[in-house]
Amino acid sequence: MSHEKPGKIKYRNVYRFSQMLVRFFLRLFFGARFIHQEKFPADGPVIIASNHVSYFDPPAVGCSVPREIFFLGKRELFRNFFFGGLIRF
Repeated sequence: MSHEKPGKIKYRNVYRFSQMLVRFFLRLFFGARFIHQEKFPADGPVIIASNHVSYFDPPAVGCSVPREIFFLGKRELFRNFFFGGLIRF
């Protein structure tokens, strides 16, 4: 039985669903492949650095990593009410 708070479980479910949705979108429209995911460490600290070739980089990185990750973003990204709320979530 899990001892996690219900809000955290709900967040994790939304995160996993979003990962699957973005992964499907990237495969369908861009032919993306996600290889060697088994080599990614299951736990412990990791730093992932993306070169941001396009606006799809953050979602692509988020759905290609087989565990929950957290992002850093510059302050200006959070100024827009809708986009800022989305990325805070």
